[in-house]
Amino acid sequence: MSADVILRSIADPRRLRAFAAVVLGARSTADIAEATGLSPREAAVAGRRLQEAGLVESDGAGLRPAYEKLRAVVADDGAVVTEADLPRPLRPFVRDGRLVSMPAGQSKRRALLEHLTEVSFDADAAYCEREVDDRLRRWCEGSSVDHVSVRRYLVEAEFLVRAGGVYARDRARLPAANAAEQHVAAMGLR
Repeated sequence: MSADVILRSIADPRRLRAFAAVVLGARSTADIAEATGLSPREAAVAGRRLQEAGLVESDGAGLRPAYEKLRAVVADDGAVVTEADLPRPLRPFVRDGRLVSMPAGQSKRRALLEHLTEVSFDADAAYCEREVDDRLRRWCEGSSVDHVSVRRYLVEAEFLVRAGGVYARDRARLPAANAAEQHVAAMGLR
C-alpha cells in the first residue's frame, strides 16, 4: 500500500465517511450505514473498497482500521521507488515499488542492494531487527523475494552492519560489542 493508494481510496466522500466510521468504532456495514447516513448498499460498497485498498481489515469480530499497514506507509517516509527512479539495468527487478526478483549477477545484485539501502535506511540511524524487517517486507510484499533473504544479503554485502540485534549503515551507530562478538572479531571472522 502506498500513500497514493490511500489518497485515491478516501478521495470518494462516501469511502472517507465509511473509513472515519470504522476508525470511530463501526464494526459492520450496518454500523457504517448508521454512523454515516449512507444506504446499506453504499456502506457495503465503501467497506469492501476500503478492504480492497488495505485501509480496513476484518479481524473476525468485525471491521477495524488496518493500523499496521498505515504505520508502514508513514514509516516509509515516501521512499517508495518506481522503476523510473532506478538505473536502467535494475528496472526489471522492481515493479510498482516492489522487488519482483533479485538479480542473479553479482554486480546488478550489489547495485540493487545499495540502492535499496540508500532509500530505506538513514545513514545516521540504528534499527532493531523488527524495523529492518518491516522496511524490507514492504519491498517484498506480494513477490517471491523473501525479506529475510534481502536482510541477509544486505549484511553480507556490508550495506548494513549488525551487532547485538541492532542494524545500521555505519558501524559507529552500533552498540559496543559484547565479549562473544569481540572474540569473533579478534579471530577475523567478522
